This record gives sequence, structure tokens and C-alpha cells, in this order.
Amino acid sequence: MVPSIVFSSWTRTLDIVACALNREDIQYCRIDGEIGTGERREVLKRFNAEKNISVLLMTLGTGAVG
Repeated sequence: MVPSIVFSSWTRTLDIVACALNREDIQYCRIDGEIGTGERREVLKRFNAEKNISVLLMTLGTGAVG
């Protein structure tokens, strides 16, 4: 599966996408305002390293800050 990033301004939208991914048994990572900067780096490393994780869910605000 080709890696994909899903951006949204709203965490609720990411919640809905996460439910659909869970239903289809698709592995994903998520970065939003609840996650600190250090943990964000770890999530990105995991997304890049683990081939079974094909989707990254991210809010626009956290993506803009790195």
C-alpha cells in the first residue's frame, strides 16, 4: 500500500477517518495537538520506518509547526 497523509483542521474528522481505518484493519499513526513535540518526532519516525503503517493522520495546525 502506498503511504498517505490525511490532513484536517478538525480532530473530529480525524476520529471519523480513524474509525474507518480501524474497520478496514489499516494501520495508521496520528499527530494532533494532544501530542508533544518530542512524541511527534517519534510518531514520524515510526511512520517512516514501519512498512505496515500506511496512513498518517495529522491536524493542519500541528503539521504547520512540525
